[in-house]
Amino acid sequence: MNEITIRIANENDIDFLATMVLKNSRDNNKIGMFDLLFASKKEIDLVENIKKLITVDKKIYCYYKNFLIASLNKTDSAVLCNYEPRLTTSTYVEDALQQLDIVKEDYKYVSMLSYCEIDTDKKVWMLDFLTQKEGADSLDIAKALIQKSLLQASLKGYRIVRTIISAKKADVILMYHKLGFDTLLQKECSFFQDQLGENRAIVLEYHL
Repeated sequence: MNEITIRIANENDIDFLATMVLKNSRDNNKIGMFDLLFASKKEIDLVENIKKLITVDKKIYCYYKNFLIASLNKTDSAVLCNYEPRLTTSTYVEDALQQLDIVKEDYKYVSMLSYCEIDTDKKVWMLDFLTQKEGADSLDIAKALIQKSLLQASLKGYRIVRTIISAKKADVILMYHKLGFDTLLQKECSFFQDQLGENRAIVLEYHL
């Protein structure tokens, strides 16, 4: 019987997290938002830059301690980022990117929130970067990660949980629907049509 365990990421997980974040952003495309943000064609450089990003400031949404890691039979297999928009404002993100010498016009690449210009409700708990390793795709693993995050949200007093998914990720959207999330809205973001081949973001919502 498969054993699934969930834990909060620590400094020893940074390499794994960076690789999974890059995988999530590309979603089987040749490039993703971090390719655009860091303007690099070498994967090793991209991973190194993502490692810098997720460790640069604890006030940014993708700080490594905001990630949960799922292990399947003691092997790290999936990740999920959860964060509080009221604590991780765009100002903190901009400050962090400045520390990494990212110019202001490139800030929009750092998340779907920014490049699709979606308003962030500071009373919600946000999920991002749900990613599973090749060969470890499992609804049970995703469910365990999300349920752990929902528990954290509830303990902190949140009643609404949201995530934003590219419309291309139909399988991920279906998975969230199976776990009780509803589609809140669809947002056109045609800016990325040429680069990423998709111009819609789907906002999903769950009520605790």
